[in-house]
Amino acid sequence: VHFLSAVPDKSLHASLEAYRSADEDYKIIGREMYFLAPGMGNSKLTTSVIERRLGITATARNWATINKVLAL
Repeated sequence: VHFLSAVPDKSLHASLEAYRSADEDYKIIGREMYFLAPGMGNSKLTTSVIERRLGITATARNWATINKVLAL
């Protein structure tokens, strides 16, 4: 999950498609971007690309980390 600093303009969402591979998927809901990929380390859809294309800042955490934080 990428946590975004603001809700990105919907007209910018399509700018991420050039970086998404066939086995990756994402959905932006409000200030979160849910990203499904077989390996984040190999993806071209990096946090820096997301920040540049959407014009916002972002930070990413994997699902296991999010669940651990929620359990605190």
